[in-house]
Amino acid sequence: MITTRVERMRWPPCPVQRMPWFWLPSKATNFGDDYNLDLGAALLHRAPLRTYSPSSSYSSGLWMTSDREVSPKVVACGSVLPVVRKGDVVAGPGGYAMQRGINFDALRDPNTTIASVRGPDTASLLRNHSVDHSDFLPNIDPGLLAGTLVWPHLRNKPQRGSTGASEKPRRVCLIPHGSDVAFERHARRFWTDIHILSVHQRASKMAIAMGECNLILSTSLHGLVFADAFQIPSIWIHSKGTSQKPFKFNDYFASLGHPRNHWAPSIKAALDIPQQYTRPVLSDVVFEDLARHYLESFPFSRVCGKEVE
Repeated sequence: MITTRVERMRWPPCPVQRMPWFWLPSKATNFGDDYNLDLGAALLHRAPLRTYSPSSSYSSGLWMTSDREVSPKVVACGSVLPVVRKGDVVAGPGGYAMQRGINFDALRDPNTTIASVRGPDTASLLRNHSVDHSDFLPNIDPGLLAGTLVWPHLRNKPQRGSTGASEKPRRVCLIPHGSDVAFERHARRFWTDIHILSVHQRASKMAIAMGECNLILSTSLHGLVFADAFQIPSIWIHSKGTSQKPFKFNDYFASLGHPRNHWAPSIKAALDIPQQYTRPVLSDVVFEDLARHYLESFPFSRVCGKEVE
């Protein structure tokens, strides 16, 4: 079960939120983008309710914005480097293979705080564009904190089984990326014994639904990150029928010391020999280190202020 040291972790209160938390809006709710609400609320000791103005009341929710031109703001979970503006706080976002749209001038600005990024490939991307940051910049996808700092009660459910060679998983779940419409349609038609989880739901509901899975197949990076966060065996599905490029997956895998380009070419391959494609389940010690490094790097002094007397 979750370590007592993680359970007892404490971080500074946030009497006044001095800048909004960014979230990427979409036509349909996406659990990966929606997770920013839950992450920000947990870190800043607020109710997981979206508000659009600062408040000193912990019960009034998290001040958020979907306007990328607003600055300063906190930019955290997702491949959202392009929304960073001068003076923002960068707390875990990732880059991607197509660098178009990234404002490197804003990232180089001395008023911009770069606290953490998703992985070493994003860190290298910044370094290659003369973005100055610490040699010890934490490489942490904030989605990994879902099972420690946000919803610790959902981790380590006892019913999860092995995916070894001698035991078939009892409940296999598939998380298609929101862009993989044809792939999802094919899976629903030909893999009726697989439970398909839609990305178009609240992050908290997705976390609960994933807790019923023994093995997760995903074309969505958020799906793999959440699987890791809740210690569920997972396999990345990558084929001609899927839309996402490898950069962000490899960036994330490298942050954990996992092999790059470790994917199954099809659902059939993943189910035939899951032991070949299943990624290692992270230990409690790893989660303890990730949470500690993220909390130590997060600039609470910039994001939070003293309550006006």
